[in-house]
Amino acid sequence: FAINLKPRIKDDYTAVVRRYIKDTRLGRRKLSQLTPADVQAWVNELSARVAAQTVRNAHARLHKALAVAVRQRYITRNVADDIELPSVRTPPIRPLDFEQARALLAVLKGHRWEALYWLALNLGMRQGELLGLSWDAVNLDAGTLRVAQQLQRIKQAEGGKAFILQTTKTKAGERVLQLDADLVALLRERQRLQAEE
Repeated sequence: FAINLKPRIKDDYTAVVRRYIKDTRLGRRKLSQLTPADVQAWVNELSARVAAQTVRNAHARLHKALAVAVRQRYITRNVADDIELPSVRTPPIRPLDFEQARALLAVLKGHRWEALYWLALNLGMRQGELLGLSWDAVNLDAGTLRVAQQLQRIKQAEGGKAFILQTTKTKAGERVLQLDADLVALLRERQRLQAEE
């Protein structure tokens, strides 16, 4: 594996290889003998067993690994290019409407996670970003919040799982968000309560 891969990505690649490639005809072929037909046959066989999105994800990992093999000159071309993949029907996202969001926040009034849900609903932050948020990323005087890290759960070598803080998935994921007066007030109160705890 490349040394710059984040732990969760390494785990994902390892799982894909173990589950979908290792004990297949594709996995037993020599790298130099792989053909686009081999990859297409693998995709077709996999499509009969697992969901279309899983096939697409497994193919993406294989494609990336073969791209590294091309860069390192083990092979001359990426045989996973131009493969016919199953289509995926993405279910529509149904965000809460205003009344639903207000009802959720009313239920959470006074709860220790109230501010977390306010941030999620108002700023659209991802779960890992919310859970990885620390006070040094919040400037209540300026009314800003800097997203630069996320909390991730990773597998440990000795078994079990651990939580780690790591940078956002991409540089584009780093951003500064503006807080309105209600969020600033809520976060000030959360900070006061947390100091008391």
